Amino acid sequence: MRRILYWGLVLLCLAGAVIGGGLALAQIWEYRSAGRAYEGLEAYISLDEGGAADGGGNSSEHAAGDAKPGLDGRIQADFEALAQVNPQIVGWIHGPDTVISYPVVQGEDNSYYLDHLFSGEKNGSGCIFLDADCERDFSGSHSILYGHHMKNGSMFASLKNYQSQSYYEAHPYFQLLTPEGDWRVDVFSAYIADVGQEAWQLELAPEGYREGWIQDVMDRSLVQAPAAPRQGERILTLSTCSYEFANARFVVHGIIRPWDMANSAGQ
Repeated sequence: MRRILYWGLVLLCLAGAVIGGGLALAQIWEYRSAGRAYEGLEAYISLDEGGAADGGGNSSEHAAGDAKPGLDGRIQADFEALAQVNPQIVGWIHGPDTVISYPVVQGEDNSYYLDHLFSGEKNGSGCIFLDADCERDFSGSHSILYGHHMKNGSMFASLKNYQSQSYYEAHPYFQLLTPEGDWRVDVFSAYIADVGQEAWQLELAPEGYREGWIQDVMDRSLVQAPAAPRQGERILTLSTCSYEFANARFVVHGIIRPWDMANSAGQ
């Protein structure tokens, strides 16, 4: 009887190892598949004439979680070509000298792109997407982008680095490209939020409420930024999962400013 029990336990352990190994291999395959898909989209973006590559070109041989070589300057995107791949394209979000350089889509809801790539392929890495209730051209007072916190460091996982003041000072802004024009998104707040908080409040009117909301998110911030949004300036929030407690999220709030105006002012 003991012998039967022993071999039964052995078989159960082996079955568990096989299942666990299979799940791990499936996850690795998804990561690699998503990585190849998004690296392929780099063909649709390029450094502008004033940008300078770091000598690596647009190589796809970088490891996940590393800054993408050749993408540390201002970039341009071919939205006409991207729209041929996916007509739901609304922009491209790029963090200079970071792994964040992805197309942005807007679906009919906030669930489809949780597990579908830009190409439409089903994959747990998903795609960076604009909240379905936001204005497609980012003209609303508050726009929100969602992206997964992937274990391999891809998608929006690196947002967690904004817990560090030194990281913020080295990466104070994102570039947001849209078919309508280019924008610089100056980070002014970053923190761990609960889904019950108002970090994702889309409507920030009236002005009195907006001022209180801005002050609240700045008080919560783990980094100190030099300036808050001025009256009339639009806000972009980047949101991803966090794991400090149930329903935790890490959010980064930024001010949407015309690229040329923001850079000519030296802000």
